[in-house]
Amino acid sequence: QGPEEDTIFKNLFADRKAEGYVVASGHKNGKTITVYKNKEGQTLSEQAKYMLAPGGEYVPSVVSRIMEYTNNKGYLENYTRIRKIIRSEKAEEVFFSGPISIGTLLCSGILSSNLYQRLASNGAALLINQASYGLFKRDALTLHQSTAMARVQALANSRYLVQSTSSGNSFIVDPAGSIIAEGPAGETQFVHALVRPTTKKVFFVVYGNWIIGVALMTLLIRTLVFVIVQVRLFIQKRADKKKESLLLHT
Repeated sequence: QGPEEDTIFKNLFADRKAEGYVVASGHKNGKTITVYKNKEGQTLSEQAKYMLAPGGEYVPSVVSRIMEYTNNKGYLENYTRIRKIIRSEKAEEVFFSGPISIGTLLCSGILSSNLYQRLASNGAALLINQASYGLFKRDALTLHQSTAMARVQALANSRYLVQSTSSGNSFIVDPAGSIIAEGPAGETQFVHALVRPTTKKVFFVVYGNWIIGVALMTLLIRTLVFVIVQVRLFIQKRADKKKESLLLHT
């Protein structure tokens, strides 16, 4: 906020008559938040981050208890003071304003198919992910994974997805999962492309991951049936061998 923000807004919107929005992220009351602003800089909505990454935004209770028993409380106190984020009580909602509807998740949210599917199902016409990868020091595997997941989310939900990152690649993915615009990693940049927001609900957006559950259940049942059949055949073979042995002895 302040003079720098004012300059950014002037550079983005200048004297354009078309409506515009800025989606930014920050911290407030111990939570990471998404902020939606109009081109005049007025805050239209704030939403706190729902999905947190174990070991990155909070320490799982199992780990913290082990640290407490091994007298590593100092680390936990420093972690809580510097990095711990409080989880939102509810998942992010679709931002509606005028003709546009946007669904935004932060950082690790790119890994959640359920959250993006929920946003698309509730009317998000454009998907966004904002992330900071400074902690990973431009690790190639991390950047590759986040890019791959962004492409999966765009393809699965049949939506354009905009990924804005610090210390990473910022890019725009089309509904076919192809990157149509991308900036250099770790540099301040302005990436732009023509996108066509849509509220079309494809199969995944309507039904979500239930088909995966059904497939896994089917696989489990088939595996159990196979094991049962094999065990019964084994028992039957042993019984037949005993009968043959008994007849020969007789």
